[in-house]
Amino acid sequence: MKHKKPINGVTTSRFATLLRGQVSAEMLVLTAAIIAIAFILITQLEGTAVKSAAVLSNKTDAILQSINALE
Repeated sequence: MKHKKPINGVTTSRFATLLRGQVSAEMLVLTAAIIAIAFILITQLEGTAVKSAAVLSNKTDAILQSINALE
């Protein structure tokens, strides 16, 4: 069985081309999963930030009222 001549120093076969396509498909799925996880985390952090802002605002108002009561 004769080997194919290398193209630009690299031998290629149909199997190698299929494997390259498979890796690309797996990378797309992995990238989509990472983006989905990041989106979920960002959404949760945004909700936490809104709740924290409300608590901080209430505490600040309470402190300012205490300072006003001292005067």
